Amino acid sequence: MKTDIEKQQEETMEIKKSIIIDTLPEVVFKAITDPNELTRWFPDQAVLDFKVGGKMKFSFFKTDSEYRQMDYFPEGAITEFTHML
Repeated sequence: MKTDIEKQQEETMEIKKSIIIDTLPEVVFKAITDPNELTRWFPDQAVLDFKVGGKMKFSFFKTDSEYRQMDYFPEGAITEFTHML
């Protein structure tokens, strides 16, 4: 059973990462917003309601991976869109 602190930390988790990708912004945008493109390189399945406040759910299946010990289904909501040009 999770403690109140663990629940609060889980609810307020934020992940940020900045990288430079040598391609057009439109190509990157499609790669992270189109579920068919996204699943080519990241989760096994993706469900996106692509708008601020929209829900997202990724599915990662264990398969034969030595890195994943079980199926994993993170869910969340889109809080903002930012970009750098």
